[in-house]
Amino acid sequence: MINCDNEEINLPVWKCSIDIPNTNVKQVCQRILHERYLWDNHFAESRTVEKIDDDKEIVQYVLNFLDLVPVRSFCEFR
Repeated sequence: MINCDNEEINLPVWKCSIDIPNTNVKQVCQRILHERYLWDNHFAESRTVEKIDDDKEIVQYVLNFLDLVPVRSFCEFR
């Protein structure tokens, strides 16, 4: 988690914890980062834009919430 003392940045910070028996951190990260299509009903597609190294990549993904709402495209560094 990043702590920031700058009052001008109003980004929400989410914090949670969960206990998943018979698994490890690497398996959980794999499921969240690379298998989103299995648990997110709004997920449409994704692609890796650039793999920087083994732990860093830039990913673009598309979410489709409703038929009347345009699809939303996101690009994130993770």
